[in-house]
Amino acid sequence: MYIFIDESGDLGFDFQKKGKPSDFFLVAALKIDDEKYLNRIIKRHRKRHKKKKEQKREVKFSNTSPENRRRILQDIAKLNVEIFIVYVDKHHAYGYIKDNPLRMYSYLLKILTEKCFYTSIDEQTKVVFDRSFSKIQQEALELYLITQNETLMKAKNNLIIKHLQSQEDQGLLCVDFVCGAAMEKVTGKNQAYYEIIEKKVKCLKKVY
Repeated sequence: MYIFIDESGDLGFDFQKKGKPSDFFLVAALKIDDEKYLNRIIKRHRKRHKKKKEQKREVKFSNTSPENRRRILQDIAKLNVEIFIVYVDKHHAYGYIKDNPLRMYSYLLKILTEKCFYTSIDEQTKVVFDRSFSKIQQEALELYLITQNETLMKAKNNLIIKHLQSQEDQGLLCVDFVCGAAMEKVTGKNQAYYEIIEKKVKCLKKVY
């Protein structure tokens, strides 16, 4: 089993600042039995654009054309995957969260993993995070998740947790598109991308 976790938005709360932070912050997980199917999606995308400038860039929702966003999301929707999304409207977040954004991220992950691990873990499970924190913060985050989740505690010997840069893992590239589609929905910009994967979404939960 493989679970790929990524986020969209930022952890900032200074809305008076020039270039203000995002209004929403979300975390998404993409769960699949075998990562090779996700690898094929990115390989097909790169093959289609072998001679184009887009091929030279990292495959991300933010720098991909609308047509190719739809194609990649459609390919994801054809697979036997489960998608889980939790998010916060930062304007309504509690004060103690604003004072410690990492706490907000940890709490969202706690809820997300509760949704992902709704049954016991009887097989080796690899959880891959898009790396965005220091080594010390990563270790603290892992400890928090495992100790706060009974299922993870019982199955910790079956867990492999990694923090990688998105370009190091094609499963992370795929979950980036899920994040992009979800963010466009929750901000009210465009629901069309989310609708492509909607049937695969097991959880879309607003926390604040």
